[in-house]
Amino acid sequence: MKIGIIDSGIGGLTIFNKLIKKFPKHSFYYVADKQNFPYGKKSKEELTGYLDDILSVFNDFDLILIACFTASTIIDKSNYKFKIITVVDVINNYFEKNDEVFSIIGTEHTINSDIFIKDFIQKIDGSELIKKIELGLKYDHQWLNKVEEVLILGCTHFNHLPELEAKSVRSDQLFANFLIGTL
Repeated sequence: MKIGIIDSGIGGLTIFNKLIKKFPKHSFYYVADKQNFPYGKKSKEELTGYLDDILSVFNDFDLILIACFTASTIIDKSNYKFKIITVVDVINNYFEKNDEVFSIIGTEHTINSDIFIKDFIQKIDGSELIKKIELGLKYDHQWLNKVEEVLILGCTHFNHLPELEAKSVRSDQLFANFLIGTL
């Protein structure tokens, strides 16, 4: 199976690395839209244009995985002829199986989106932390350990953080489990 993985930057590499190890018989291709990073404050129209351009390259692929939370909140999968699974699909699947109380950290698009099937106690704009992770700058993430609810790491860049003391949900760990039975 030929599978494309798309993200706005380096965040989705954590998903890519987990999937190539878990599913070695499939061919994975990764695209980071570094030219248009960061996606967080772009309009829906701009993001749709970027995704249309990127996805036009994948016409002969069997499956496309949208690793970017921001892109996942705006994509209209019905506009494409191939199967698309987004990171939001994976998180919503997790929500269906868990009754916990959640908070989320992510871009403005992500935290203000109504695409999630659960409501969040706290919505934390993580745009500055995302930018620092992408650029390889120093950052302090210890304040995230003060979140009392289960924290959804609503940007794949947060998968690069060291393990948090607070209970958190990382998309790279969920994606591989979600795809069992699909691949």
